[in-house]
Amino acid sequence: MRPLSLVLVLATAPLFAQAPQTPLAPQAPQAFDVVSIKPRLSILPLRVGIPTAAEVLTGAPPDRFDRPDTSLLSLITEAYERFPFEVVGGPDWMRSKSWEVSARTSAPVTSVAMRGLVKRMLEDRFALKAHVETREQPVYKLTMARSDGRLGPKIKEAAMDCRPFLTGARPMAESPKDAAGFPSCSEGVRREPADLSIANGVFTPRLNGRPLSGLVRRLEGMLRRRVIDETGLTGLYDIELSYPGNAVAQVPGADDPPSLFTLIQEQLGMRLVGTRGPAEVLVIDSAQEPTAN
Repeated sequence: MRPLSLVLVLATAPLFAQAPQTPLAPQAPQAFDVVSIKPRLSILPLRVGIPTAAEVLTGAPPDRFDRPDTSLLSLITEAYERFPFEVVGGPDWMRSKSWEVSARTSAPVTSVAMRGLVKRMLEDRFALKAHVETREQPVYKLTMARSDGRLGPKIKEAAMDCRPFLTGARPMAESPKDAAGFPSCSEGVRREPADLSIANGVFTPRLNGRPLSGLVRRLEGMLRRRVIDETGLTGLYDIELSYPGNAVAQVPGADDPPSLFTLIQEQLGMRLVGTRGPAEVLVIDSAQEPTAN
């Protein structure tokens, strides 16, 4: 998958996420009550990647898990919160075969609990076995660009902790509103122009009230490489980073627009440095095609 496709995936996330309003179960179920998995002849490119918090919380009932056209690799990346480059091994069909998955719980659950249910489903129906290893790989280090540690104009200390709203632990309706009347703790990506047929629009992810790890994970998804945070920033931040759609794959030239690396330095006051270092990967030991419903 080319880096630009990951950018387009990010851009499809709704700008304002609405968390489930249904009361959550006091104790999360240990497994789905009903699971249906059917082979599917896909007519669309398989989407592989970790859904953003906005995508997890928007529109999906908190007691259902529906993926009408997905691969085992995509299910793994979602359940284990891994990007495809962080998953190694496994059978070839794990990436190529498409499935229609529909599952239901006995009570509403948080997005964190839902990932646990998906893991259990993968173990039961796909006989998935996996383990985590640390391997030496190409990585990027994220450091402060200035010796005095001054932040760039597109990042500032957050006024509040938005993590409970973004995970669904608290309903988004309780989040303070911004000047436009939208929940301040919502997150997503704005794209200008909005016409997705135009490949090189400008993307602006927005992260509110979160530690820098939220930015790090977005950068990892875009760059397809582990990013190690060496900024020393430990607080919560509001972050916006605007970049053209071709900035990720771009090889800078004299007449080219700024690359993602340049924009990160100009807007956030940070710098990405390529090196080698330890990186965790999820190793797939074995998997089988799912049993019949």
